[in-house]
Amino acid sequence: MVSEDLKTCLLCGGRLKDGVSAVPFVFEGTVVVVKDVPAESCRSCHEPFVSGKVTDQLTTLLTRLKALQTEVSIVSYSDREAA
Repeated sequence: MVSEDLKTCLLCGGRLKDGVSAVPFVFEGTVVVVKDVPAESCRSCHEPFVSGKVTDQLTTLLTRLKALQTEVSIVSYSDREAA
């Protein structure tokens, strides 16, 4: 979650900048890296923060990818409709 008023990192207090990030997910027996995720990233600790809408779309994408039962997947967020 992002502090909307202050645009500061909730972990370290650094300033956030708009951009995209690669976000890794680790499940039992599966690693998924989603590239090009729209996020605000901390300039200090580089932690990405995503909106609720993006989180919902990531959840849908990850559910589909888990069903494939692959060990490692690297996908682009922009290709999320293809999953």
